[in-house]
Amino acid sequence: MLSVIYNLVCRKDWHKTILGKEGGEIARTLNIWFLKDVQKPCIAGCSGNRPDIMSSGDDQQSRAFAKPTFSEVQASALVESVFGLKVSKIQPLPSYDDQNFHVCIPRTEDATDGPTEYVLKINNTEASKTPDLIEVQSHIIMFLRAAGFPTASVYRTKGDDITSLVSVGSGSEIKSYLVRLLTYLPGRPIAEIPISPQLLYEIGRLAAKLDKTLE
Repeated sequence: MLSVIYNLVCRKDWHKTILGKEGGEIARTLNIWFLKDVQKPCIAGCSGNRPDIMSSGDDQQSRAFAKPTFSEVQASALVESVFGLKVSKIQPLPSYDDQNFHVCIPRTEDATDGPTEYVLKINNTEASKTPDLIEVQSHIIMFLRAAGFPTASVYRTKGDDITSLVSVGSGSEIKSYLVRLLTYLPGRPIAEIPISPQLLYEIGRLAAKLDKTLE
């Protein structure tokens, strides 16, 4: 649900895109006042069509070159070596300029009620140059979860860190990627759910609560 909010607030024409031609009136009815400070929710990592954060053609091309290209075997090895978890199943997830994998681990006798599904996030080489920003994003996720929001949990590395920088040989150069592991949150994208006034109300209510919490 939070990803829906992030995408909403990062779009200049969010009410038209999400709510249709009558979106302006519905938006006023929802009273989503948190838009007064749109950058706060966006810290958690969203992308949209705001002019000030849109990538140029050259930037998009550089991101394409910087995007990770790990195989499923390599991703499994990362999970085991960095986070100490044995992988039973792994498959790619949609992504833009990073790389995501849905990771399943077998349940153990020591953790009968713990999570068994995770998301391995591998940042591109450009984003990996600013680890402090990624750390901030992760801490915001942890803060919101502690406040009762339905966000993922951060799984720490074997060294008890939030992230890990891994270096991989690529031809004649070495590339570094920042990796994180988060608990997997099952659900459906809002684009696949019939829009109703009640759903829009719930989105607005959660968005307002999010803004209030981040003040």
